[in-house]
Order: sequence, then structure tokens, then C-alpha cells
Amino acid sequence: MARALRHVALPVWYLAGLAGLVVVHGLVQRDAWLGTAAWLGVVTLASALLFALEMLGPRWLADDDDGAAAYLRAQLERVSRGYSARHRAAFLGQALLCWMLCGLATVVLAHWLGAWLLRSSVTLRSAADVVIAWPPRVRVLVAFVLLDAWSYARHRIEHANGERGVLWRLVHRWHHTPTEIDLWTGMVVHPIEAVLVFAVPCAALAALGFERWELSFLFTQFLMITMPQHMNSGWTAGALGAVIHGPEAHTRHHSTDPAIRNANFGDCLTVWDRIFGTYRKPPPDVFQGPYGP
Repeated sequence: MARALRHVALPVWYLAGLAGLVVVHGLVQRDAWLGTAAWLGVVTLASALLFALEMLGPRWLADDDDGAAAYLRAQLERVSRGYSARHRAAFLGQALLCWMLCGLATVVLAHWLGAWLLRSSVTLRSAADVVIAWPPRVRVLVAFVLLDAWSYARHRIEHANGERGVLWRLVHRWHHTPTEIDLWTGMVVHPIEAVLVFAVPCAALAALGFERWELSFLFTQFLMITMPQHMNSGWTAGALGAVIHGPEAHTRHHSTDPAIRNANFGDCLTVWDRIFGTYRKPPPDVFQGPYGP
């Protein structure tokens, strides 16, 4: 039972959360206030359920893999009791600063820049007329694919030149500094990282006629898929792991071993790694580290 649950629970979370966002997308277009309330509700409930899975995984799954049993029990002890209120506040503060403040501010400013470019270019206005005519859900799907393609390119550049480049040393290395991986340490992100993730694609999409709320919705989509990646409590993305990078792939990306770390650069989809030869199918076992830069 535990073995089956291990590969099913997180995919159910992914699918339920994305289904909730599909409903929200339709609601926002009909009633902005109701849609926004539903939007916040979906994000809040999904986050709470994810933290619950983080706590329940080591309890339910430790006996499923004898090699990882002791590690999972230690994870539970550390996550439930090892972080002081000060540590948790610091992690939440980083997440709010980087994603909520820098990330959302970047979406707003990038939209302003893209809208200015749109007003200034006849060619862009012609292209935007075509894009605006697409069905709303096709628009958001295309936007998500473009954002994730950019994220793959950005992530590879951050690790380029044997991780001796400026972006690695000054920005991305910060995300790899934790020596333990879980939902809490996954919040460790440099503020400039949040800007790099969203600035270019959001400005480009705004120049093609995307509205500010659509870019904010895209921001939510992206975070919903990347949030579980730092869980190391036994869960896997199951069959969805062929399409998206789940925790079994991304926790290995935090390895101290460059041979393991320098693969699976996609933030959400595996397709970019498959196209450019950086995909490594992760084994389903719990990766026990070591972690760090």
C-alpha cells in the first residue's frame, strides 16, 4: 500500500492543483473578485496540503524502503522539531521577499515594459492581434511553455563554465547552499533569481498582448509545479515524472557531485532536457545527499 501511495499521492496533488487553477482561470474572466478569491483559496489549500504531505511522508513511507528508513525518520524529526520559529520565519521571509515581492513586482514592471513596446511597434500590434484571438486557455498554455523554455536556458547558463560564471557565483549558488533539502530550505532563493525567472518572458508576452492578470496567473502556475521539487520525504512524481521534474529528479540536482547535479535543468517540463541531451531519468529511491554547492 505504501509503495503504491508513494507514487500516486503527489501526482494527485499536482493534477488537483492544476485543475483548480483551470477553474480559477475561467472564473477570473467572468467575475474578477470571485475569481481572485478562488485563486487565493486554491493556492492556500494547495500549500497547506503540500506541507502536510511533507510531514506525513516519513511516517507512512519509512518502512517501504529499508535503505532510506533511517534517513526519512531523521527528516521528519528535523522538519517537525529541528527548525526553530526563527528559522521558519527566516525561510518564509526569503520566500516572500524573493517570490511574492521581487517575483510579482517583476511581473508588473515587465508587463509595463512589454505594453510600452506593444504601443510603440506596428509589427508587435499586428502579432498581438493574432495572439489575442487565440482561445484563453491556449494563450496561457503557450505562455507557460515559453516561460519554461526560458527557465531551462537561464538555468543552464547559471551552471555554465563549470559553475565558475558570475550568475552561479553571485546568484544561483545561493539556492544550492542548503546542506539539507526539504520544503523549507527550498525557499532559499536569491532575489535576483526571481527577477531573472520572470522579467524576459513576461516582457515578451506583454508585448504580444497578454494582460497583467494572465502573467500573474502564469506566475502561480510556475510556482505550483516547482514547489514540490524540494520535498525529500519519500514522495515521487510517479508517471508524471516523464513530463515534469518531480522531487526525485530535482533533489539530485542539489547534489554536491557535479556529475549528478549538472543534469535535469528544466524548472518544470522535462522536454527541454530531452531535446538538448541533459535529461537523466532519476531512480525512484530517496536521494540521501550529500547536498550543497
